[in-house]
Amino acid sequence: MAEVNALGFDEVMVLQMGRPVRMEHYTTDHLHVRSIYKTKSGEVRLFQSNDQGITSGLPVMIRGYHAVRNGDGASWVERDYILDLNPLDRRYVRALRWVGRS
Repeated sequence: MAEVNALGFDEVMVLQMGRPVRMEHYTTDHLHVRSIYKTKSGEVRLFQSNDQGITSGLPVMIRGYHAVRNGDGASWVERDYILDLNPLDRRYVRALRWVGRS
């Protein structure tokens, strides 16, 4: 969390399931962070950015927000961040939590 704060995010979405194995970050015009978790079912990737758009896809609802399904994952905007979860699975969605500023 401290590393993400140092890069410019006030809060970060985490998966409270499985084991975090890697966090990658890069900056273009915006900060992008990808966290990779290992679960019993396999690898889960959670992407967070303060960029300005999401990809196109099949409309769905996630955590009460309009989202788009793209392949095995989905993207949505929550708390002014773009989030992408892959694979999309209800168990993973229920295990998402914000850490940092409330």
